[in-house]
Formats: sequence, structure tokens, C-alpha cells
Amino acid sequence: MQNVSFAVEYAWRAAAEEALQTGSEVIEPIHLLIGLCSIEKFFYLDTPLQLSGYALASIRFEWQDFANRVTAAGSSPSALRQAARAMLPQVAGIKASKRVKMSRSPASRALFAHAENLSRDANSTVLGVIYLLAAMVEEEGPISALLAAQKIDLPKLRQSVLGAAKQPLQPGSLQGLQSSGPEVSLPPNTTMS
Repeated sequence: MQNVSFAVEYAWRAAAEEALQTGSEVIEPIHLLIGLCSIEKFFYLDTPLQLSGYALASIRFEWQDFANRVTAAGSSPSALRQAARAMLPQVAGIKASKRVKMSRSPASRALFAHAENLSRDANSTVLGVIYLLAAMVEEEGPISALLAAQKIDLPKLRQSVLGAAKQPLQPGSLQGLQSSGPEVSLPPNTTMS
């Protein structure tokens, strides 16, 4: 897999956390959408992370770009996150799993593969949030249906996101970042594939 930005890595981890909390065996695309909508929570973590100022700035840049595009299309990341959570099965009393690996579903793998292709087509060396969002909204499916049900102007969001996804992430933002360094915490012994 192509290198992912710090923001995508955090979204991926938030998606895994969401999947664990709802008793899912795998990370589904809806969990990934929740993860994208949860990037802002990164800035409010209780545990300070040892990330460079550049890494923190890149996460903020991608978060603000994502939030601005969703807001311009008629919603907000928090409203979208709540709507996505409402689609998940309601399971009471789930405790953190002791499983060591949280895998992506075939649908999530396909979504990441499509995002990676969009990123490569744009000559970007990093798979950023814009490419993952573009892969989510490009075609009709459960994510697009959720966005439409939330009264998001889907054509406007598609145009905005797909246009931006044709460009590489710029040197002043994320180009060349690699997903390495301290990890955002998940339940103990949880890794992802």
C-alpha cells in the first residue's frame, strides 16, 4: 500500500476503534467515513503525542480541507459522523476486543485501492484524505446514499472533491510525508491490516 498521510492514519485508527466498539469483525467503509469525520478529535487527545510540528500542521490542513468541503456541500463532519453511526448496529455492552489485528473488509480494501489509484493518477506520493473521500463519493453506494439522505449536495461535493483529487498534495501541505513515528493510541494489542 502507498504511504498514507498522518490524517488518513488517524482516520484509519479511529475507524478501527469504531468497528471494535460496535462489535464488527472488520473495518467497513462506513467506519472509514466515521474515521474521516473524527479527525478533529485528534487535536483533543488526552495523551500528548510526539509528532513534529509539520505532522501536526499536515493533519490540521487535511482536517480543515475535509471539513470545509463537507460544510460547503451542506452538512458538517459531526452531523455526518452521527448519521453514519446511526447506520451501524446498536450493540450494548461491547468491551474492547483482545484481538490483535483489525482487518479491512473487502469493500474497504477496494475503497483504499481506488483511493490509491486516484492518488497515483494525481502523481501524489501520499494517499491523503482527499483521495479517500473522492473514492467514497465518486460512485453510487452506501456512502453516497448516506450523504444524499443527509441533504448534502452530492453533485457539488463530488465536483469539489474529484477536482481536488486530480492534483497532487502540494509541498507546502503534505507531499513526501510518510506514515511513520508515534501512533495514535487504540485499545491495547490492536493493530490493523
